[in-house]
Amino acid sequence: LGQASDSHTIQAHLLNVFENVNKVDFDEKEYDRINAFSSKEKEKIPLEKEVMCHGGVEMWLGNLLREVKASLGTVIANAWTFMHEPEFDLLDMMSKFPAQVGLLGLQMYWTRDAEFALIN
Repeated sequence: LGQASDSHTIQAHLLNVFENVNKVDFDEKEYDRINAFSSKEKEKIPLEKEVMCHGGVEMWLGNLLREVKASLGTVIANAWTFMHEPEFDLLDMMSKFPAQVGLLGLQMYWTRDAEFALIN
């Protein structure tokens, strides 16, 4: 992997490098630009900031890791905001967000209601 000159060869090794990142999507026009990633469950999340695969593989994999974290953080923050809308619907949230984020949202929802019940 460290000697790979073609950025697309990373696909076969992603699950060994990242937790539940099964595939990355490369830009159709720019060969070495990663613009999204997908889980084993085939749930796709676009990257907040695309990653260019230039230089040493360890450098751009580090950049990819940062962008995966940032993108997931944004999706989770969006789910949190969605949960606080007046017309919040749990089933709607579960269909609009990746399953793991929906599960996390469900846990946040339960925790919020449990805290409310304990306080009152």
